Amino acid sequence: MIASSPTDIQPVLDVVAESAARLCEAADANIYRIDSAGYRLVAAYGSMPIPDRDKPRPLIRGLPPGRAMIDRAVVHVHDMMSPEAQAEFPESRTFTQTAGLRTFLVAPLLREGVAIGAIFIRRVEVCPFTDKQIALLKLLPTRPL
Repeated sequence: MIASSPTDIQPVLDVVAESAARLCEAADANIYRIDSAGYRLVAAYGSMPIPDRDKPRPLIRGLPPGRAMIDRAVVHVHDMMSPEAQAEFPESRTFTQTAGLRTFLVAPLLREGVAIGAIFIRRVEVCPFTDKQIALLKLLPTRPL
């Protein structure tokens, strides 16, 4: 895929998002990239709604992708409706309740130790990701970003 489109990375990002969702048995996958305004959606796969799809999001720890990028660590929440998760991610509360989001996993995309984005996979049922799925998400490529 990369060789067939060396200047247009969108097809590559789309394939990475689809592969992440499929390999990790998730309802969908979103890829975000950090920019001067915070971070933006650059690829999405699946049917779950994405609020304000084209708007930049603030790079803050109260949003799961922001937390993963700031901490440069994987964020795995087994049940987003739990009181602990609601308290930990207050900026996500309204959307997760509306969309029925229950389990998610976010892995930062790093280049030379610096966060450049994140892959965010989601499930509508409470079903934690396995260690193997977490390892797979960490292995997805970061160079195209």
